[in-house]
Amino acid sequence: MSPSKTCRNTCSNYYSTKRETCYDHTSLFCQKERQCNGRIYECIFIESNADVCLSTSPLRKYEFVKYKSGRTLGKKNFCSHLLPIKSWTRWFVRCHYCMCICDDKHVLSDRYVSLRSVNADTEYNRVITGVRLVKKNKIIHIQIQEGKLLPYGLIDQNTVRWKPVDDYKITDPGVYNKKDYFMLTYSERSMALDDIQETMEGYVVTGVRFNLINGRIYFVVHFNLFNWANGTVDQKKGHDVYGTTQRRSKIDLKKADVPTKSPGPPSMVNFGSSGQYLEFTHTDFERDVAQTAIPFFDAQEVVAKPAVPLMGAGILYRGRESYGGFVTPIIKTYDYIKHLDNFVSDK
Repeated sequence: MSPSKTCRNTCSNYYSTKRETCYDHTSLFCQKERQCNGRIYECIFIESNADVCLSTSPLRKYEFVKYKSGRTLGKKNFCSHLLPIKSWTRWFVRCHYCMCICDDKHVLSDRYVSLRSVNADTEYNRVITGVRLVKKNKIIHIQIQEGKLLPYGLIDQNTVRWKPVDDYKITDPGVYNKKDYFMLTYSERSMALDDIQETMEGYVVTGVRFNLINGRIYFVVHFNLFNWANGTVDQKKGHDVYGTTQRRSKIDLKKADVPTKSPGPPSMVNFGSSGQYLEFTHTDFERDVAQTAIPFFDAQEVVAKPAVPLMGAGILYRGRESYGGFVTPIIKTYDYIKHLDNFVSDK
């Protein structure tokens, strides 16, 4: 990592750097290890000598790293690609291997979030009845379920469908970062958590999107007024509602393992609350050799059955302690109680 190819600095001196070259191009480790072609961060020194098990999976570099003291990073098991590494001396200076975080825009790194608005076809009197997160062309999209609104807050169940997401790629002409999509990086990788509802009566959810403010992703909900008696959506009376950009508390994801290794379902265990935020990060060094990006995006459908209009939507976090957890969409179904009260009082 040293441009001058020296070992005069310690690992901790390399908080933000890049790979320069191998110290010895003839070494077996240099020839076989997949190199980091992006930025390198947070380097630390652990021990001088270790056995490194290189992974055969395209999604991992290592299966485990076992140091001479017996300390092991990752899950030790049978290894067909075990390579020893040792510190060495160069011109009276001791050279060590460092353990670092690699931020590499690799072909297998899917780190894009769509910023395009997703709206129900209100011109055909459709409203949003459900949401889910999907990945298309390496981009995370919000997909909406929509249905035709009827009088008295009902939905024509025969019209309910998942609206296709925009089919575009980050390499398409006229498609730009921070306009059409946002690329998560080490310096910009946070997401706000919000449960957004409309406090004024007579509004339903007709649109959702992710918005970027000062390098942080926020969830935005669009509401339109509708007529309860005849079930028509007023296209001219609509507005966006954002989560607050004021100070938020951060969810701690340090020392977490892969979410899918959790011993039980994460639902109703540890919800991040509205007004918090999280940073996408790496799994724990000890448990996973820091090789998995967390939290995961939850791809489950979030809908009501039968479909009903919504009075709110949002993005929250759920997971078990010591595991990476999931970013998950939520919905709030329309509150019919006040209309029922009015109906009863009229009678």
